[in-house]
Amino acid sequence: MDTLVYKWDSQLSWELFSEAVYCYRQTLKPNIQQHKLHMFCKNGIFSAITSIEAFVNETLIKQFKWTKTQLDKNGIETKIKFLLKNIANDTVFNTFKNCKSVRNNYLVHHKRPDHKYVDELNQNNLINSIESVQELIAKITFTHKLHFQYWITGTNFINPHNKDITLENEVEFWRHIKYTGKFKGIEKIMSPSGEIVYPLNWNDYKTLYFGLWDMLKQNNFDIEIEQQNKRFHQMPYLTCKYWEL
Repeated sequence: MDTLVYKWDSQLSWELFSEAVYCYRQTLKPNIQQHKLHMFCKNGIFSAITSIEAFVNETLIKQFKWTKTQLDKNGIETKIKFLLKNIANDTVFNTFKNCKSVRNNYLVHHKRPDHKYVDELNQNNLINSIESVQELIAKITFTHKLHFQYWITGTNFINPHNKDITLENEVEFWRHIKYTGKFKGIEKIMSPSGEIVYPLNWNDYKTLYFGLWDMLKQNNFDIEIEQQNKRFHQMPYLTCKYWEL
């Protein structure tokens, strides 16, 4: 046990997914140079696909007590099928597999003699990577009644002290969302006492992440979620513009 290392405010799947969303936002900037656009698409696809691999492994270790041997013997697609029964023909799962193939073939195991990777590592595959991973993570948390991973909405908390992202809990996320008044239906899942009761229907549950994500995307992420509290200026606040402050 003395070889295990735990650090405050860390979760690899959260870090990687946040990087992927950040990269996508950068690709939306006007007049971006070709190689910079390529760099953000490349890094974003890699981070998005790797984020669900981290999340799935984290879940299998914590919730199902899988050993390292079990993790090593099974690929990510097999692990997702274990967590989500009957998902083999799911459209989102197939999109994820296609994006994973792009990452593997053009980044992880790059063997091509030509420059096809420049065409494949594009904005379309980047957004497909992000959104397929979003839904798969949401389906896993919904199916197994796990904590809602609020960061799949594309938002993050900022620590005013160091202007860096900080990992908070789901209750804190919904409290902030309720305070902003920008998300309809919050009163249905958050009681006056602060207790969270998530929908039992998948389509209702999906709106918890996709409603906010879609609003951000429709506005090209040029929208204020929450500003730093002037009275309590050391309190974390919620934004979609992290790492640009």
